Amino acid sequence: MNSLNVNLRSLAAGIVLGALLFFLGLSTKSAFAADLPSRLPPIAVPAAPAISPFNGFYGGLNTGWVSQPSGFAAGAQAGYNLMIDHFLVGVEGDLDGVLAQSSIAKPVGASVSATTTSNVSVATAGQLSWLGTARGRIGWSPWTNVLVYGTGGLAAGGLAQQASLYGVSVSKAAPLVISAVESSTRNVRFGWVAGGGVEAIPLPSIAPKVGVKLEALYYNLQGTDLNFWKAGQLPGAQGVNGALVRIGANYHF
Repeated sequence: MNSLNVNLRSLAAGIVLGALLFFLGLSTKSAFAADLPSRLPPIAVPAAPAISPFNGFYGGLNTGWVSQPSGFAAGAQAGYNLMIDHFLVGVEGDLDGVLAQSSIAKPVGASVSATTTSNVSVATAGQLSWLGTARGRIGWSPWTNVLVYGTGGLAAGGLAQQASLYGVSVSKAAPLVISAVESSTRNVRFGWVAGGGVEAIPLPSIAPKVGVKLEALYYNLQGTDLNFWKAGQLPGAQGVNGALVRIGANYHF
C-alpha cells in the first residue's frame, strides 16, 4: 500500500513537471518568434492625392478695357471648375458695366451740275452700356497654383446706335439748302465670344483661396439696322466687335 502511494505521488509530480515544461516551451517559442523579422514586406499606404486649389465653385470681381466702342468695363464673374489631374473643364458667367462709345463721319457722295452742287455725308455713333458672357472653359495647370485656360461661348450687350445723314445743296434757285435725316436704336444684341487667360494664387501660404487673373476676350455682337427715310441703303447694318482685356480676382470656395 505504501509503495502504491509512492508511485501515485511520483506520477502526479511527473505530470505537473511535464505541464510546466510544456508551457515554458510555448512561451519561449513565442518570444523567439517575436524577435524574428517578418517575412512579409510592409504594406505601402498611398498618399492622398493633392486637391487643386482651383477645383470647385468660385466668384470674383474684374475691371478692364474694351476696344470697340472704346472705354472701360468693370463687373463680376462666377463659375465652377472640375480639375481632372492637371486638366480643367469648367463654366463661367460674367456681367460687366461698360462706359464706351465711338463715332465716325464720312462723305458718301457728291454731285455737280450746271446749276447745283450737292454733298452728302453720314455720321454714325455707338454706345455699349453693358456686356455679359456665358462660356465654357478648358485648361491645364502646369503647377499647383497656376492655371492656363481657353474659353468661348455666347455674348450679349446693351447697344445704342445712332446715324445721321446730312445733305448740303447749293444752287442758283436756292443759294444754300441743308437737310438732315436721323435714325437711332437701343436694344440688346447677341453674339459670340472667345479668348483665354491665366490665373495664379500668388500667396498660397497666406491666402490659399484667392487667385488673380489676366484675361483677353474677343466679342462679336450682331448688328442693328438703321433705316433712313428715302435713303434705306445708308448706312446698313452696324455690328460691334472688339477686344476686352481685363484683370480680376477670384475667391475659390
